[in-house]
Amino acid sequence: MLKCLEFVFIFFLIALLVGSVPIRITKQKENGLLSSIFYGVILMLVLFEGLAIPLTMLGQSLTRLTQIWAVIIAAISIIAAISSKGYVAYHVKNIPKRSRNLTYLDGIVIVLIFIQIFVCVEYVFIHANDAYYVGMTTTTLNSDRLMRFSPYTGAEIVWSDYKYHMIAALPAFWAVLASLFGVSGAFMCHSVVPVLFIPIGYILYREIGLLLFKNDKRIVNIFLIFICISNMFIGKNYDSSYEMLSTCIWQGGSFLYNIALPGIFYFEFKFLRKNRKASDCIMCFAMLVIGAMTVPVAGVLVSCLLILVLGLSFMIEKILTKRKRMDAGIHI
Repeated sequence: MLKCLEFVFIFFLIALLVGSVPIRITKQKENGLLSSIFYGVILMLVLFEGLAIPLTMLGQSLTRLTQIWAVIIAAISIIAAISSKGYVAYHVKNIPKRSRNLTYLDGIVIVLIFIQIFVCVEYVFIHANDAYYVGMTTTTLNSDRLMRFSPYTGAEIVWSDYKYHMIAALPAFWAVLASLFGVSGAFMCHSVVPVLFIPIGYILYREIGLLLFKNDKRIVNIFLIFICISNMFIGKNYDSSYEMLSTCIWQGGSFLYNIALPGIFYFEFKFLRKNRKASDCIMCFAMLVIGAMTVPVAGVLVSCLLILVLGLSFMIEKILTKRKRMDAGIHI
């Protein structure tokens, strides 16, 4: 347990430092530490995907991938620690002030999130997809090879026969994290990933709530409580419950539906609804990359479909709004 908590602290600290870089570049200094952590996790995942694909094609080992990714992340973290110390210090100093402003609704949300993490870790939900995601994580970690052995049979495979699986590099990411902190693949997936990514999911949902409800924190907390309760009680059967945030977040389907797709929605909605900043468009593309690394084929298709549907919805809304204005005699 102590090792898990140490892992979580280091991961979130690094994510905070890495995430402070894009926030400072895009001049969003009003964003707090939670936003920095979320941005940092996005960049860490996208960078990993960009390295994993070519290194797999070149037949490199997991150790080599781990070394390159870790060095780049460490370099970004060090640069961020030096250049963003004012930003981090400012928000750290404000923690006591913000803590005093917490309401009972904030407390309910925090308690519900901790309950979900505890249940997910203590009562591990084993689904058939574990044969792939946990199996591939363990096989990659133990063999020190990328896409070289089948997680089902243990037989040697060639990456060119599994191109779509190569793009869906989420199990390799879990293997890299497990390698860095010296834990097994199964422990990484079942005990560490929920502690890391269930909070990340709720940080994202909080950002979506602030966007949809115009920073009304009371409504946002009610929105989060509704999501918490839904995650805890809507899994009525085996076939649907594995897609929930609080059951199998280490699996690609759950990661796609609970983090990648909401992330695409958040950044595209923000881009289309607000000031159309290029940074939001870039972050939307980053979430598309994360969607691609979750589930072979379906991750790309569903992510692209969401982008198209949301874009068409805004286009139709704009056309209807323009027509209403014209009918009302408004030509501005």
